[in-house]
Amino acid sequence: MKKTLCTVLSLLLVFTLLYGCRNFKPSSTGRAVVSGSSCLIVLNGSPTVMINSSDDEDLFSDVRTGDLIKIKHANEIMESYPPQVNVYSCKIVSKGTADDVDKEVLDELASHGWDYE
Repeated sequence: MKKTLCTVLSLLLVFTLLYGCRNFKPSSTGRAVVSGSSCLIVLNGSPTVMINSSDDEDLFSDVRTGDLIKIKHANEIMESYPPQVNVYSCKIVSKGTADDVDKEVLDELASHGWDYE
């Protein structure tokens, strides 16, 4: 009985540790802004450059300005202007147009030399 209890508790501990060591990638949803070869996502009113860190070279190829997208990304956001984040997956939730993006964000990007398509 003691041996069985120790085995069960040991297995439970091992599985708990393995589960806790998983590499979680947070997800975020926002509007896309496509500018030349760059793709940005507007999160909480702030544009963030998305860096393709996946094996899919065409990760952002179907994304258009105004689309509502959901991304899985790294925890760290690089402090630059605009900020940058490594993205591992990108899914279009719904299609949109430039009218769906906050005009203030587009004006701010334009004042820094970013054009959008």
